[in-house]
Amino acid sequence: MKLFAANTRGPAVDSRLTDRAQALPATNGASQMTKFVIAGLQRTGTTLIQTALDSHPAIRCLDELFLFTYGIPHIKRARGAGVDQSYRQYIAKSWGNFTMDIFARRKGVYRYLEDLFAIPDYQAIGFKLMLAQLRRFPMVMDYIREHNFSVVHVIRSNLLKTHVSRVRTRVTGIAHSEHKVAQVSFRLETGNLVRDLQRIAAENDKWKSLAEDLPYMMLTYESFVANREEYNNRLLEFLSIEDKQQLVSPHKKVTSNSLEDVIDNYDEVRDCLDGTKFEYCLYE
Repeated sequence: MKLFAANTRGPAVDSRLTDRAQALPATNGASQMTKFVIAGLQRTGTTLIQTALDSHPAIRCLDELFLFTYGIPHIKRARGAGVDQSYRQYIAKSWGNFTMDIFARRKGVYRYLEDLFAIPDYQAIGFKLMLAQLRRFPMVMDYIREHNFSVVHVIRSNLLKTHVSRVRTRVTGIAHSEHKVAQVSFRLETGNLVRDLQRIAAENDKWKSLAEDLPYMMLTYESFVANREEYNNRLLEFLSIEDKQQLVSPHKKVTSNSLEDVIDNYDEVRDCLDGTKFEYCLYE
């Protein structure tokens, strides 16, 4: 399989319905509930897509259920559903869940996901999954394949802006906000900059390969922001949602779109990337 080149200017949306998905039996009456995952990397727009999808009354879209950093807040209960909890919260609920995670993690993860997707009255249920979380929970990808999840792969075409957004989060401690925040600028280290962008591109490629043989849609952050109505409808169609109402996210953009306003040593960064395959990032 030819891997997706994240640093190229390809189509804004790449979707496919595999032979395996086409072979699934049709359902009579109510549509079969769609299981899906928002796949991506940190600071690529996955939270924008997750919160936008969760605004639809027929969709339940949760955040990073397998984020295991201690000190994170509990997942907010969506619409009063008692099962809305991260896996960390799930294993903390009982001694049995805790010991199962230690001695039989696959069984515990599968049981947790079965409970999650057993909630009625939704046409689609999904959650956000970062590539790094699969290192600790590889069995989540097994569950996704076994249940033929639809994969919404969110990328940011401008890899430099992904990197800048990550640095800004470390500098300010602010990853997301529902309110306008003050803009800041900072110096960007250039010694390993090309290597850092290569790593982001390779991780995007990795997600594409992991989703092989699954119903798949690649969506760029830039295109979703610029053409909300068009990609709003494409997302809902991909998830088999008939009601094409507008998706709304409460989050505000926290980083200026102008790299020159954010990067104090912009000229140095420009000189570093000139002549490389990442040069395009300076001018988008």
